[in-house]
Amino acid sequence: MKQETQSNLMEGKTVEDAVQTLTKRGMSKSDAIDTIRRQYEVQTSFTASFLMTQISSAILILILYLNIPDLSFIKMVIGGIFVIFLAGYNLLQLLYVRSDRLFNGLEKLSLSLGLGFVSVSLIGLLLDFTVGISLYSATLSVVIFVELMSIMRYELVRRNEL
Repeated sequence: MKQETQSNLMEGKTVEDAVQTLTKRGMSKSDAIDTIRRQYEVQTSFTASFLMTQISSAILILILYLNIPDLSFIKMVIGGIFVIFLAGYNLLQLLYVRSDRLFNGLEKLSLSLGLGFVSVSLIGLLLDFTVGISLYSATLSVVIFVELMSIMRYELVRRNEL
């Protein structure tokens, strides 16, 4: 019940009204402001990475299965970014939901690259021992992994289970 009331706290209200509502419930004014700030950060912090992942996944799968030779450069660029960066970035965002406060930009980039290489290598190793590695199985496996990480983080943030 407490989580439901906090998630609906800002709905249809100004920030000042929400702070007054929380202070009437017994919170200090600074705690009420911090609660509303955290709720606002949670509601707005995931959209850019989530949309970037969804759009690049759709483009990569579309280009892969259309098999148009003129688009091979786009396939390499998006696939490279996907394999090198997005796999690790979404895993990092899932493991450290509040990574904005823990890591600066350069640390986040280097951890994303490292986690991307490790996770894609493990996916390749798993594929080699199960169905075999082909262009389609490798691409589809990495896309599924990245999408799962992105959707799990989205759901975690959406439910405020930080």
